[in-house]
Amino acid sequence: GGGGGGGRGNGQGFARGGGSGSGSAFMPGFGGGGGVDAVGDFSCYCGHPVKRLADRTGRVFFKCRDNDRQRNSEGCGFFVYEDEMGPPCGCNVPSRLLHTKAEGRPFYKCNRRSDDCGFFEWQDGGGGG
Repeated sequence: GGGGGGGRGNGQGFARGGGSGSGSAFMPGFGGGGGVDAVGDFSCYCGHPVKRLADRTGRVFFKCRDNDRQRNSEGCGFFVYEDEMGPPCGCNVPSRLLHTKAEGRPFYKCNRRSDDCGFFEWQDGGGGG
């Protein structure tokens, strides 16, 4: 097990953003504004630059560029909504914002479905359980 803490400032284009507006406090940089269908400044689990897209409602997400139903390719399976992105975990990709079931307290966790690195960090930085 393990994980907690570290991971910030890994040179992968992650920056702590301002407090106003929607979206995550940890946003990858996109030179020139980076509209939808742009390529991100960080890589997914398989090492390729991620794609930045939007769903039907306009909610922006990032995914492995090799996840493609039309080509019947699953790539590495990386996927995260922009407003759920957290600091990079031990896998060197953005963690995901989740909430505890009991109190709804927000925390960041490794986004891998299997074989995750064990990264865990409370959003408010506090300890406890």
